[in-house]
Amino acid sequence: MRQADDLYRKQKYASAQQLYDQVSGQGSVVSGRWADYKGDFVTVSDAAYYAGVCSEKLDNNDAAYRLEEFLRLYPQSSRCNMARFHLGNFYYTRGDYDKALEYYSKVDPKEVEYNHRSEYNFKTGYCWFQKGNTRKAANFFSQQIGGQSKYKNSSLYYYAHIQYMNGEYELALRNFKELEKDRKFADIAPSYIARIYYYLGRYDELLELAPRLLSDKNAFRKNEVRQMVGEVYFNRGEYKKAVEQYHAVDEAARREQTEDCTPQDNSYQMGYSYYMLGDYSHAAEYLIQKTSCNDSVAQNALYVLGDCYLKLDRKMEARSMFLQASKMDFNPQIKEEALFNFAKLSCELNQNAYNESIRSFEDYMKRYPRSRHRTEVQEILTELYCSTNNYKDAIRMLEQIPDRNATLEQAYQRAVLNRGIELCNSGKQQEGVEMYAKAVKINAVPRITADANYLLGEAQYREKKYAEAEKSLNRLLFETQPLCRRGALHIRLPADEEETLRRGRRGFRRIAGTADGSRQGQGRDAARRLEPPRRLPLCAEPFRRKRQDVRQGHQRQCEGCRLRNFPEGPGLRGNGQEQREADLPELHLRTLQEFSPEIEGHA
Repeated sequence: MRQADDLYRKQKYASAQQLYDQVSGQGSVVSGRWADYKGDFVTVSDAAYYAGVCSEKLDNNDAAYRLEEFLRLYPQSSRCNMARFHLGNFYYTRGDYDKALEYYSKVDPKEVEYNHRSEYNFKTGYCWFQKGNTRKAANFFSQQIGGQSKYKNSSLYYYAHIQYMNGEYELALRNFKELEKDRKFADIAPSYIARIYYYLGRYDELLELAPRLLSDKNAFRKNEVRQMVGEVYFNRGEYKKAVEQYHAVDEAARREQTEDCTPQDNSYQMGYSYYMLGDYSHAAEYLIQKTSCNDSVAQNALYVLGDCYLKLDRKMEARSMFLQASKMDFNPQIKEEALFNFAKLSCELNQNAYNESIRSFEDYMKRYPRSRHRTEVQEILTELYCSTNNYKDAIRMLEQIPDRNATLEQAYQRAVLNRGIELCNSGKQQEGVEMYAKAVKINAVPRITADANYLLGEAQYREKKYAEAEKSLNRLLFETQPLCRRGALHIRLPADEEETLRRGRRGFRRIAGTADGSRQGQGRDAARRLEPPRRLPLCAEPFRRKRQDVRQGHQRQCEGCRLRNFPEGPGLRGNGQEQREADLPELHLRTLQEFSPEIEGHA
């Protein structure tokens, strides 16, 4: 027995096992005949125990059987606690952590031999770690980190790893820095330290550590560190450096398909980096890879990709990307901007503006009535409405803008005037007059104001509101528009006949004195009307006859005053037929076309 113990201490377990078997009468153990050996009970039980331990040290398959038999045959032995410990070690070595914990849990830690306590704590903690119970694992590891056993740094590593996984980065950082001094963990600890710097936002320290770590071919999970370095550069706006790191990550992932080098999907980051660098072709190449998903990244990718296509002059594709981004709800701001850009491109690309563009902008205004693009959208809608002769909606849209600038005010006046003509032509004379008066009041463009004054005065004249018509038409006399002369011809039929003659002559004199090359026919006609009565054609009778007499005389005799460039006065046609009141609004538009062709949108 003494010789066997000596061999055991020298770790010559095979030789020691043979001697222990002789002492314990192992043959009798197998056969169950323990009475064949005449030695004392303690010696026999100890020999059986150590024989089983030697088998466990030698990693023999019969170790579990020997130790279990020992526990069955000698349940009162003081070695039973350690026998369970060695049984746990047997299953631990084979990776059967559940079975190992079954025996470790039956061990009394206080009864574990002193030189095996650190081993027991580490292996029990590791079994719990493998089972995912990090709380119990940390409890066993923590008992070893303050000692000097061979399991100290291993326990410290797993303890720090648990702290790292639990987000206790400051505590984990301190422990990993201590592990850097151990050659066994010199290649592992820096990787953890770099990642902790990243999670703590200590990016300058990460970038300082990264070159040394990434240049070490044995560094642990260095591709993950490279990924983090790339993200730091990306978030800092250093896109050129970010692209370099992302390319290195992809190359390493393709080259080393291992657990330590997990491929990363950096399509969006690379695409956006190229976009910010102005390389829109490469940006589109990477961003398109992220558009098939249904998440916030895909929405961002679609929006940026749309802008890439826009800068590459691929507007139809850009419009499609903006439309898809506008249908996603992950980022409300991107959704709004995407819909706005879609509407603008629809306006630019669609030939039928009303069918697509107006609907797009109207939908945008309904969804985002307080958008920062509200004024711009209203301006665009106004232009679209006017281009489609939809003056009613144009006015409605412009009146929603509280502080219209000069351009919008001019558009507003033009829309109001055209709406008035539109109403008159449809037989709504009174509403048209209101629009003319409104256009005069706006007074944003002198030319349009003159046109509005003429139309207003003419309409008031037809309604026999001679005083109001005179005021409206008199305002034209101070303008430089061609319609001034036409207005002067109309100031001739108020109620008093003498006043008619006096004001009519004054109006004709103004025309005769201001006739120019473009309207010489008007000047000549005005001059003839100022000649003595014997030389006047009957169309000049308004200066001395009542209106009914003028109509009758004109019907009978006036065949020579059909001036092509100068229509007869209100209520008269050149062919002698009386102008019907229902046809009067049409005369407004003809008059504008003939005497003010430069007015936009009146045709």
